[in-house]
Amino acid sequence: MNIGVFTSSFADVQAEYNRLNDELAPALEQLEDIDDIARDFSSKVLGKLAPSITLPSNAAELDADTASLLLERFAAAIARPLLAPQRQLLSAGDAAFNFSCLVYYALSSRELTPFLRDLVLDTCDVADNRPLPVMRWTSFVRSNIADQLRVRTVMRSCIFSKTLLEPRLSLSIAQLSVALPLKDELHVLAIGTSKTVISGLAGFAKTPNKKVLITSATPSLAPALREAGLSYQIVADDKLWQPNGKPPFDFAVIGCAVVGRTAESEVEVVNWSGDVALAKQARANGVPLIVMSGLYKFWPQRFYEANRDTAVNIQDSASTKNLFLTQRDIDWLVTEYEAVNFRDPQRPQWMRFLFEARSLDVTSGLSLCSNRANIIRQILDKENIYKIDNLLSQLSMNEPDLFERYQRHPEDFEYMATHKLPAQFVAAQAYYYRQIKDPQWFARYEGKYIAVLGGGEGIVTDDTLEGVIHKMYTEWGFRPIFQTRVSAQDRQRICC
Repeated sequence: MNIGVFTSSFADVQAEYNRLNDELAPALEQLEDIDDIARDFSSKVLGKLAPSITLPSNAAELDADTASLLLERFAAAIARPLLAPQRQLLSAGDAAFNFSCLVYYALSSRELTPFLRDLVLDTCDVADNRPLPVMRWTSFVRSNIADQLRVRTVMRSCIFSKTLLEPRLSLSIAQLSVALPLKDELHVLAIGTSKTVISGLAGFAKTPNKKVLITSATPSLAPALREAGLSYQIVADDKLWQPNGKPPFDFAVIGCAVVGRTAESEVEVVNWSGDVALAKQARANGVPLIVMSGLYKFWPQRFYEANRDTAVNIQDSASTKNLFLTQRDIDWLVTEYEAVNFRDPQRPQWMRFLFEARSLDVTSGLSLCSNRANIIRQILDKENIYKIDNLLSQLSMNEPDLFERYQRHPEDFEYMATHKLPAQFVAAQAYYYRQIKDPQWFARYEGKYIAVLGGGEGIVTDDTLEGVIHKMYTEWGFRPIFQTRVSAQDRQRICC
């Protein structure tokens, strides 16, 4: 048994984690060094994100100026390409994993101080400016911030899955290549800049006795192709198609930001509008389309339906109608477990589970499992895994459900778009700074979570973050902008 793979600060969650560990134990990879692997990976990612910043090994030693600079670098790295077309920005997947590394690092301290808690929540706010696919992770982190060990467990699982993703995707493509009737010389069109595309191309290149010729209309993909040791040519998109109409490619390969399922049980893939247009053009020219995706990009149907429109509007408000590939546009969907033939009406059980899942705990836990043939199917044949998934979702605030009923405060959206602190936040923070200096007020609220509306027009408190957020929604009808835990450290910092 892999003791300590799933840990929580709360007994009821830990009880379900123990059951989850028992269910997954036969399939779990060798995870004795999972903490070291996640720590090393995070250190490399954050070092690359902010090379000029020296981060202390323990986040408890992080000062406010360094934390602020780190957040600025993160915000700049994930800026939407439409807002910074001249810069080499992180892909959707890399933006998500940078987020998980930053949160994992902030939670490395033994105690989640108010300062570190605010850093984590600020990281969520920044990440939501590039919401696909990370919005599901930010929602989970916010919902469970009071359970430091639980959030750290899930972020660690996400990080560890990243270390396995590229070789597994490459293997899935290589296995698919063996099963398909391929010509000796294979012409592949690479679309977009996702690293999953590179993994797919590397898989084609491993096909025995095949020569693979790669064409891309994306110049920024060239460094990654060179680094992977792949031969390629860059061609302008208006020069890709032959005048005689004969398809010049055997396959087109594209990555994605999110895989979702609609109320009509239609599978959709979300990507940038330019990449989607090129993929549809390839398909119209008779070129089979392969979509590469990690399992972490699957959004459960309920979450997808509740957040799809908001997320795509933040991602690319000018082209929201042109960001989708439907299941009729796709020939193969390749993940780290297997390639799914979209011409076959049957969907594998793991795919249905991911669309119906309720907890990120279980879906991220599945990513720790071996990708040996049928191992996931064997796990999902057991009813217990569905019960654990359902119970863990109930032991969370289940914020996605709450967002369906209650809107964010309108100024939240303004902040997400402009990073200008809303007037409501400034007023609430000023009120809190005044009140915490009052000895009687401090004695009354010390140790409690508090949410403030405006300049003190409304206040709710509770012993837990979960409780105070539930009260916020119930009494005010929207998620407030300012909430914090009243602590002696906070009072000393503000008073001094």
